[in-house]
Amino acid sequence: MFVFFWVTLLFSVWGSKANTDMLAGGKQHCTNGFCVTLSEGNITADTGHSVVIPCSFTTIDDFTPLYILWFKCSPSKIRCEYADMIFHSNKNNRHAQSILQSGFQGRLSLLEPDVSQRNCSIMINDLNESDSGSYQLRLNGVRRGTSDIFTFPLRAIVSVKDVKKIEITGDRSVKEGETLNVTCSVDSFPPSFITWTKYSEESIQNVTGDNLQNNTEMDTLFISNVTTEDSGQYICTAKHLNNTLMEKVIVNVIYKRTPLLTGDTTVTEGETLNVTCSVDSFPPSLITWTKLSSNTILHNNTGSASLVISDVTTEDSGQYVCTATHLNTTVTLHADVTVTCLLKILSSSRCEVQSEVLTCVCITEGFPLTTIKWPLLESHTKYSVMTTVSDHTVNSSIILSVKDHGYTEVECVASSDVGEVKRNLVIIKTDQEVGLLRHHGCYSGVLFWAVAGSSISVNVLFIICILGLWNARKKVNPNEENRTYMSLQKPDPSSEYEVIALRQN
Repeated sequence: MFVFFWVTLLFSVWGSKANTDMLAGGKQHCTNGFCVTLSEGNITADTGHSVVIPCSFTTIDDFTPLYILWFKCSPSKIRCEYADMIFHSNKNNRHAQSILQSGFQGRLSLLEPDVSQRNCSIMINDLNESDSGSYQLRLNGVRRGTSDIFTFPLRAIVSVKDVKKIEITGDRSVKEGETLNVTCSVDSFPPSFITWTKYSEESIQNVTGDNLQNNTEMDTLFISNVTTEDSGQYICTAKHLNNTLMEKVIVNVIYKRTPLLTGDTTVTEGETLNVTCSVDSFPPSLITWTKLSSNTILHNNTGSASLVISDVTTEDSGQYVCTATHLNTTVTLHADVTVTCLLKILSSSRCEVQSEVLTCVCITEGFPLTTIKWPLLESHTKYSVMTTVSDHTVNSSIILSVKDHGYTEVECVASSDVGEVKRNLVIIKTDQEVGLLRHHGCYSGVLFWAVAGSSISVNVLFIICILGLWNARKKVNPNEENRTYMSLQKPDPSSEYEVIALRQN
């Protein structure tokens, strides 16, 4: 627009000077000592521009001109009426200013405001086709001390033509890597001079096309293998004689980049999950979030969409799907969300020894599920381990003989992907016949005799105890999500003991 303003101003000034120069060769017409000089023939101009009607006058000696008035009316009228007035040089005459034709208000001005200079040239700005017609001059003045007027019969004829329009052809949206081919043309004679420029806030750059045709009549904006940098605003400028036309063209390059997932998919219970799926593309891609195996749309947006869940729980864990749709293509990404809860060993964990048989239970809570280890077992070859899993709780129990032991506490170590915790369980000694295993449906007295018997008896009694516990748990808690693991181990290959593992189906 800045370039267009200065080019327009330049042509307007040039046109004004050219029209003023015509005064010397204009046609003079005198009536009763009043003479006016106007240009011969039609004064031509283009819409949107300015035009100057060159004019000068002389009067009889006893007439003093005070104000200049211009009228526009039909050539069939001998003299224009006040209703046809378009300009009055007396700005203080409110009545005169109020009856001016509304279409001309603010668009006319005298080149020489001083009436005594006998210059009646007037400029009309922002022309339109309705400005075409005949213009008549009238003088208001004083003659022999009395107000007087004189209307010149000679008129100026102005012809305003609509400038030829710029025509833009070709697809302005093209896929990345293809060819851009947009043509700018003007039907005019003589041929218009046409150029392409690319507009940016920093500068205006000339663009060279492969099919220029001497830059006359038409110019083609031709870019092969377009990239996203070729997107933007281009300007076609057509210069025809004293006229300059400009047309803006927005070029869009269609493209799509690989979708991206950002944000932490592992969060702690109670925190806020915030995972963003975004796609750099034009036109912008439609992005939706859903949870796997569910058709419910959690969130959608164009260009970028965030999956936000505040105060998450372990139930929010799972796989979420980001679907990005761009034109006729669809791409999906999966986000595996894990909600962790703090790993801890419950205070209900305990150990007790009875009749030289040690029984310990370690109970943990946390997600992901924990693995419980007993460092004490590293120095023993004969023991029984039972592990039960329910929801986010893991229960591990050990049973082993500790004859002549000096233990006062046993360490329980629980670990998962989010960390590790340890706890020393103080050993409680009891003389009662029923020990800790009573809570599991097995009496320690049986275990005492099992330990005291032969190795074969130990196996048999252990198995009887374990099977009894298994059947009891199966009757009490048949929930299939709960799992129980038991083993009787002796790592020594020469040992006659076998490893037994039972699992609830």
